[in-house]
Amino acid sequence: QGSIDTKENDIHLFDTIFVRYGDTIIRTDQLHYNKKSHIIYSNVHVTINSNDSILESDSLKIDLNKNTLLLKGHFLGILSDSFDFPQ
Repeated sequence: QGSIDTKENDIHLFDTIFVRYGDTIIRTDQLHYNKKSHIIYSNVHVTINSNDSILESDSLKIDLNKNTLLLKGHFLGILSDSFDFPQ
């Protein structure tokens, strides 16, 4: 489920969400995109799988302008030698 604010072009997705970008998959129950700030975020549990790596956190913030990923809250990470978050 989701909604798009056609005036601001913001996107809000709910329920079970899978986002695939290359070999990376983001799973969460809520995902939001703020067009003005160019930020993707989730304030609920997030799992990121990339190659043989797994990252889990209570929240996610991807700043597409700064090319940064911020994970907050309880965090679990298993990084492989082949971990590479797509740019």
